[in-house]
Parts: sequence; structure tokens; C-alpha cells
Amino acid sequence: MGPRPDGTRARDGVPARFTLMYPAADSVRRDLAQGFTSDARAVGIDVALEGLGWEAIEPRMGTDALVLGGGSPFDPDLVSYPLLHSSYGGDGFNNPASYHNAEVDAGLDAARRATDPAERVAAVKAWQRAYAEAPGFVFLVFLDHSYLVRDNWDGYEQVVDPHTHGTTWGPWWNVEDWTPRS
Repeated sequence: MGPRPDGTRARDGVPARFTLMYPAADSVRRDLAQGFTSDARAVGIDVALEGLGWEAIEPRMGTDALVLGGGSPFDPDLVSYPLLHSSYGGDGFNNPASYHNAEVDAGLDAARRATDPAERVAAVKAWQRAYAEAPGFVFLVFLDHSYLVRDNWDGYEQVVDPHTHGTTWGPWWNVEDWTPRS
């Protein structure tokens, strides 16, 4: 795989080039997409960015790359299983790339069935090792949100923060109930 005159790597005349979509209204995913594109260009991979609405993204999820966001603070199975298990291949946001790895499937299934914590840990480690040997996604970042609230407000109720960011969730979930302290 050598570079072409424009600096893009190629194999058998096919340039290392793909499209990376991100939701246009999401500034965090836009910034991640731009950083990824810059790093890819540095190693000879040409990434065309497209900021789109979900109505344009969803029909292309099986053919073009997408900056996805997801997560659950409750149990890793809630995200890992539908993202990586082949039974979910091509099912919308569940495994949109149709990733398939029999060893990963077996480890995910074993972890899901395990009732003994040590057995579950061993199964999770097994599928993680199998995934690391043959990955299907590029994981960029784990966002850890930090929020500060002035202590002159009443009504804030702490909530477990899932993967969303901005003002749609997090500590803002009940902002209409906040009142200034006298």
C-alpha cells in the first residue's frame, strides 16, 4: 500500500478514501470528525466529511462511516451486545456496519448468560481480546461530562448522565423546576 501523487495511500490502484458522516447539529461529533480526518490525512487516508441531518444519515449507515455516540452508565452489555453482536448486523444504530466475529459473539453470549461475577468478567475479557484482534469500529473517546451549578439555585436533582451532551439531558433534565434562592 503505497502513496499516490496526492499523498493518499492506495492498494491495487484503489485509494484509501471514505466518507465520514456526522450529525450537523452536533458540535461535539463535528469536532471529533474533524480531528479524526486530520489524523487520517497524516497517515495517507483521505476522509471526506459530511455534516448531515439524521434523515440523510440513516439510509447511508450501511455504506458510509458515521461518528456514533452511545453509552450506558448501568451495564456495558446494554451497549456492547447490540453494537457488536452479529445478530444485530445492519439493524439501524445496532451494529450498523454489520460487524461479524464468531469469537466476539460467543464471548458476548457467555457474558450475558453468566450469573457468577468472575465468570462474567472472564467472558467479557474474552470478547474484548477477540475484538482487539479483529476490530470493526474505531472508538475515539469516552466523554466525561463535568457540570457546575451555582449554589444559589434550588430544585436541581442529580441524575445518571448517559451519552448525550448539551442541554437535552444531564443536569438540565428538570431545569424548569429550578428556582433562585432568596
